Amino acid sequence: MTDQNKKSDAYSDFIKEKHEKLFNTEQSIIDSIVFKVTNSKILSQEKIMKGEANEVHSIETESGQKIIVRISHHKNPRFKPEKWALDECRKIGIPVPEVLLIETFEINGKKIQICIESKLPGTPLKELRDQLSDTELKNLLGNAGEILSRINSIQVDGFGDLDEHGKGEYKTLQEVLSSNHLDENEMLEIAENVSLDKEIIKKAFQIIRGANLSTITKPRLLHNDFAPKHILVEGDKITGILDFETVEGGDPIREFARWTFFFGASWPIEYLKEGYTDKTIFTNDFDNKLILWRIYFGLSSLDYYVKEGNQVGINISKERLENDIGSFITV
Repeated sequence: MTDQNKKSDAYSDFIKEKHEKLFNTEQSIIDSIVFKVTNSKILSQEKIMKGEANEVHSIETESGQKIIVRISHHKNPRFKPEKWALDECRKIGIPVPEVLLIETFEINGKKIQICIESKLPGTPLKELRDQLSDTELKNLLGNAGEILSRINSIQVDGFGDLDEHGKGEYKTLQEVLSSNHLDENEMLEIAENVSLDKEIIKKAFQIIRGANLSTITKPRLLHNDFAPKHILVEGDKITGILDFETVEGGDPIREFARWTFFFGASWPIEYLKEGYTDKTIFTNDFDNKLILWRIYFGLSSLDYYVKEGNQVGINISKERLENDIGSFITV
């Protein structure tokens, strides 16, 4: 078994265990909210155990309606900011789901939030990878790049996490980088616990603190989880872009940094860039900004994966941080 297959199996086991332990909403609640939205009972239901964030069910009703039920078990659900982003994207012709209802329930003192949305046709691009020729992959990623460019063309009010009105937490990107989302002392403690050289963490924070992003003054809508698993394909066309739950206002280069951080050479960034219509972001400092944001992702991902107990994610984050620290050019 290859190392890649071992990683894949370990991640699958992690996802399965998380869904079985944490994502188990009473069927009666799902039944009632589906009926409220569709005025019809459930005919068929499939629990989709793929993502890390939410409990997800694909449902067809007796009346023939196809919907997706997403259930957040987190203290701070993000379905309302996502709805704002989806509505804005739909206005400019981007194929995204329509949110039909968002409702909060309290069960045994614990709150959950349920989002019902329309189900789009197509298969996740990730699941088609082995079936695609290089030409087909290039065309689809080019189309994805064009759609990403349109998403990023939407101006928002402020940087960082968006609220349900599309307003960001911060006035500047520098405030995002210096926010308390990442604490250096806490990250140094994490480094010790996961056997990562503490100098890597110190250097990462030094780079982030020294970053000059003052020229980026117009925050753009970031999908912030633009990924092959969130791109639906039918034939040679993209039929949907999913999961805007972590939307932010920020620098579009972050989208490319995240893409390369998680998907690497298997999904060539050059194909994505070729379709991206706003070529102004690909300036001489694009590569260095790409690495800067990868370092930021490395820190935040390591923090997240440690809290989640995801060993595969921990190992990937450590590897990426070590490589990216060495590649960054101080200017």
